[in-house]
Amino acid sequence: MLKIPALAYAFVAISATLGAAYDDISVKWPCPRYSPNGVDCPQVPQGHSLDADIGSPIGIADTYQSLPLCKHSTPWSSNSAVLDVSKPQTITFNADENMKGGGHCEFSVSYDGGDTFVVVHQVLDTCFLDPSNNSLVTSYTMDLPANLPSSKHAIFAWSYANSNNERVFYMNCADVEIVGSSDTTFTGKEMTIVNYDTYPRLPLASGNNAAGHEYYTNDAKVITVSAGTPTDAQATTTPEPAALKKRHYKTITKKEKEYETII
Repeated sequence: MLKIPALAYAFVAISATLGAAYDDISVKWPCPRYSPNGVDCPQVPQGHSLDADIGSPIGIADTYQSLPLCKHSTPWSSNSAVLDVSKPQTITFNADENMKGGGHCEFSVSYDGGDTFVVVHQVLDTCFLDPSNNSLVTSYTMDLPANLPSSKHAIFAWSYANSNNERVFYMNCADVEIVGSSDTTFTGKEMTIVNYDTYPRLPLASGNNAAGHEYYTNDAKVITVSAGTPTDAQATTTPEPAALKKRHYKTITKKEKEYETII
């Protein structure tokens, strides 16, 4: 089971200065939680603010330091998009040119507030890279599974592990409505998490875009999720995992090149 830690963490002042800045990338549409540069973004919930570092990673390999999955656990004040499984969906990104180094992307859906994410689309080895001309890719058009259950309150997540030897883990989450299906359950691969907290670390890529490919294929776990009858309460926050209960966080800041330190 995957769980998004609750928002009420103590953000501490002590941080570890890192020797390298991390490339900036985030989902543009559907607008992820608290994005200042997304498209059709809802109003920020009361007591929260836009995230100027929405494009920073949430995990760094070998540090055992991490922000909550989705980065922000409290949803938008309303859904940021409606995803129709009967129509192709184009997911767009704001991305640094340096992101064209390849790596692994997954697009996943959660029906239980972020406890479980099931994969609906993968781009392995060459995510954000067009190998034909070595150019940056900033959008992906995909067909969502026709039997993906409809829901008034779902989370659409993008996650990414790059292959430029930074060994970090990115994740954005958008609050969405899913329409177009009468099915109530869906079986698929559970979202892969790497370079994050105690999850596996990808090997150094050293120019190999397929590094860590096995975590997304051979080692994949298949799960079944249910849309159920979601309510507003289910769409808010979820309990934090026991493994993270004693961890406190400071937001990654690309400009200052700093990351949270565990207390």
